Amino acid sequence: MLALGALGAGRAMAQGRQRRAMAVAAHPVGIDRMLSEVRHWLTELGEPLLLEFLKDWPGGAPLREIHSSPVPVMRYVPMLSALAPDSIAPLVRCIVEQASHFEWRRSYQPPAVSTHFAENYGWTEWLGLKGPIPSEQLAVGLLLLGPDVYYPWHRHEAEELYIPLAGRAAWKHADAPWREQSPGTVIHHKSFERHAMQTKGEPMLALYLWRSTDLNQRSQLDGETDVSS
Repeated sequence: MLALGALGAGRAMAQGRQRRAMAVAAHPVGIDRMLSEVRHWLTELGEPLLLEFLKDWPGGAPLREIHSSPVPVMRYVPMLSALAPDSIAPLVRCIVEQASHFEWRRSYQPPAVSTHFAENYGWTEWLGLKGPIPSEQLAVGLLLLGPDVYYPWHRHEAEELYIPLAGRAAWKHADAPWREQSPGTVIHHKSFERHAMQTKGEPMLALYLWRSTDLNQRSQLDGETDVSS
């Protein structure tokens, strides 16, 4: 009986340690502070449309439990700090340190997209219906693309802003020509406006903001999925 009791106590202690470890993964140390700094940095950019989006940033809500999950494109995370300009580098270094705690996702899988794309694409939500900060009308998170990746034409009802943080990519929307955008640029996509991205020889990390009364939606692929056009 004593042996069984000791075994049960040991098992309970082990389960307690496991639950505490999961809690650390679910609520990474400093994520609320990091997101506060992200909001401050976005505000300091002073872009009028960006400031309109930020009005929907929720405040005071307790952190939601998430479970960290990796995606293959995370192999490029260690490269990102060196690809960020000095003005953004501290924020990117903080993201790099926290990246393994985030719940990374992929919206598309083969055969809808190429295997190359699926292995070089991922996103994580910070604010929204799934992220650690609950939000009903504003979603904020990160997009990570590997080198030499074409993110095919797609569209969604949500109005969207992107701000590249590290690395460069060419961006295209509607009938506008391809245009390379530098880190710190605010890129706007209207509701249902088709858009695409193309990286070259380096990965790209970008912050995204979605604004909608219905965040429970997915992007719709729209056209060729393997080559840019």
